[in-house]
Formats: sequence, structure tokens, C-alpha cells
Amino acid sequence: MGKGELLFLLKGLQWTLVLSAVGFACGTFTGLGVALARTSGFRFLERIAAGYIALFQDTPLLMQLFVVYYGLALYGMKLDAWVAIAIGRASGAVNNWSRNVDGSAPPRSTANI
Repeated sequence: MGKGELLFLLKGLQWTLVLSAVGFACGTFTGLGVALARTSGFRFLERIAAGYIALFQDTPLLMQLFVVYYGLALYGMKLDAWVAIAIGRASGAVNNWSRNVDGSAPPRSTANI
């Protein structure tokens, strides 16, 4: 492996760390907001949060990024790549925060055996 390939890999590592940090921040705030909405006691907010979770639950992150970036462009909403990544990462992280926000255990069918 030459010096050029090593620099290329290090640049990729840099972008991976930056995108992970952006995704973590967006996912934390979005997930926390959805979790609070689900437990708010306001039926309207709980239903909106449940619908949001149902829309994004168990969908692959790459598919979410493609739909956000390319799908919205079909409707005239051309997003910057960073905005699409932030939206995609936030929606993907919501599942981790809000799936069992009520404190219940995951269904036995989803347990790692």
C-alpha cells in the first residue's frame, strides 16, 4: 500500500467520524423528542410520534438516505447532502430511543438468542 492509498483511507476515516458525530447528535435530539412525545400524555402527540416511528421503523439506513436525498428531489425539494444525511441518521436513530420508551422489554420474537 502506497502513501496515496493510505491518505485516501485516512480521509475516509475522517469523513466516517464526522458523519457519525452528526448522526449521533441528530439522532439523540430527534429520538429524545419522539420519546417525550410518546410519553407526553397528549393523545395527538402520541399518535404523531407513533406514526413517525411506524414510518421509519426497521428500514435500512441506506434506503432512508436514498429516499430523502433522491426521492424528495423528485418533488422539487433539492436538499444539500449534509441535510439529507442528518435527516436520515436522525430517523434511523429514533428507533433506538423510542421503541421501548414505556420501559417494556422487547418482544421475545426479536430477542437475540
